[in-house]
Amino acid sequence: MTRTNHISESVLSLFRISLRKRTRNFSIRLSKKVEESHNMKAVCLHILSGILYRVTKMRTVDYANQFLFEPIGIKERTNFYAKSAEEHKKFTISKEPKGKVWFADPQGLGTPGYGLCLSADDMAKIGQLCLDGGMNNGKQIVSANWIKTITAPTHTTDEKFGNMKYGMLWWIVDDKKPIYTANGNSGNVIYVDEQEKLVVAVSSYFKPSVLNRIDFIEQTLLNLAYRSKCGLRHG
Repeated sequence: MTRTNHISESVLSLFRISLRKRTRNFSIRLSKKVEESHNMKAVCLHILSGILYRVTKMRTVDYANQFLFEPIGIKERTNFYAKSAEEHKKFTISKEPKGKVWFADPQGLGTPGYGLCLSADDMAKIGQLCLDGGMNNGKQIVSANWIKTITAPTHTTDEKFGNMKYGMLWWIVDDKKPIYTANGNSGNVIYVDEQEKLVVAVSSYFKPSVLNRIDFIEQTLLNLAYRSKCGLRHG
């Protein structure tokens, strides 16, 4: 089943290398002040939809379909626009599975920081792409250097986020191994542990806390996986 997934911003971060291939001097750099504080605004990501369209003449969803989703085996997504506040609210909090859509603005360009609907299997494919350095079936989909860049810490967040480190739209759980995650505000997570060669994807209903999802993965899911692995070794 496919449910509302708010890891759109992490997916968006994978686009930049393709944009640079198609433009000579196109680059977006964060100011030192922004890098040293954690104050991400979805509207900033929304502006990127307009920039993406201006440069490529492609809507965000079309660009994602052609250069990211299709190459790694994720089925095509289409725009979804809520015609009323009630329809918007239903899209956000409904527990019913959603279709293969990405929430869009009235112009149809997209809302890159919100509303991408993916299954856990789809999210695992994105995590595996990152784990494999941007490679999929022998093809370089995203630059390996760019994967390292977006998953490297730029600053440390405040107590509200457990003083976790933050990269370029990815959360850094452990920068030594490294372990990094894409965390959505609806309980959706892509968890990548490069040292253990491990990818975990969780798709769930609305759950506002970031930290308890990481705890659930590390203290429950991974413990069960490691016990099963040890059992197979000694069985």
